[in-house]
Amino acid sequence: MLRHRVVGRAGRMKPMGLEGTIAATEIDELEVFLNSDAVSDDALNISSLHGFLTALVVSPSLIPLSQWFPLIWGEEEPTFDSEDQAERVLGLVLRLYGSIAEDLAERPEKFAPILLEKDQAKSPRPDSRGLDIRPEDWCEGFSHGVGLCFEDWDPLIEDDVAGILLAPIIAFSLPESLKKLAEKALFETARAELIALLPQAVRAIYEYWAPERAHIGGSLVQPARVKVGRNDPCPCGSGKKYKRCCGGR
Repeated sequence: MLRHRVVGRAGRMKPMGLEGTIAATEIDELEVFLNSDAVSDDALNISSLHGFLTALVVSPSLIPLSQWFPLIWGEEEPTFDSEDQAERVLGLVLRLYGSIAEDLAERPEKFAPILLEKDQAKSPRPDSRGLDIRPEDWCEGFSHGVGLCFEDWDPLIEDDVAGILLAPIIAFSLPESLKKLAEKALFETARAELIALLPQAVRAIYEYWAPERAHIGGSLVQPARVKVGRNDPCPCGSGKKYKRCCGGR
């Protein structure tokens, strides 16, 4: 079974224990749902979801919940067993978002991406170089979030100096760059160093866009107890009223 790892400031792996508005047990609960038959095979996993939400938090633009929440599930809507489960899952996603936002705003040194270990059967011993974990899922999720308002990211992307902040993320999210990276003689060292740079890169991107976020009013969502009204759009992204979709089951 895949297990979580969190990359610290020095790139040293440690057991997951996220601080903030969501507990580790709640992240485990969300991961179980994302890995269940209730969602499609192309839905985000817990690592890519964390990367996706991180991009939304650090973004120069506010993306409405109604626009990004359905993208979590891929091609098919999730199947919720009950109204309570739908509200619980939505609440966990928002709490994860809130935890990322809180860490970056109040304790940026605590921020770290959720990365998944590779198959333990194939890699039975932890690898200090970072080769026992895969950052690709997290980076692809982050890139997916950037894509929601790609043009708004242009000033950073086109900045010859600041644009380098995206390098560690791009390295693991674009097949072309991975191919080039693999051709380097010191691929293993480069990979470990890039993984270690991810938290620092996110913190720097967050600071880069701080003036933009301040101008448009700060955080998109506030972590809170979530209650979906029966006449509200269903959080599964179907476009139907909640009472005629998951809330009616």
